Amino acid sequence: MTNDLEFCVRTALEFGELSPAMQARIADLVASGSLSQRDRMLLSLLEDAIGDGCIRQLSAPVSV
Repeated sequence: MTNDLEFCVRTALEFGELSPAMQARIADLVASGSLSQRDRMLLSLLEDAIGDGCIRQLSAPVSV
């Protein structure tokens, strides 16, 4: 699981944005409830980067 979460966090940091697909994948990983200490550290790093404005959360386009 850590590798999956680490990939999501690294990608978000590299590109400065978090896609809806990555947000959904992270939510699935968190919902699984089996986060390691390292996973929690990665989530904290991601939350801090979002809070500091280093990563922006993208929203899915709305179809009309």
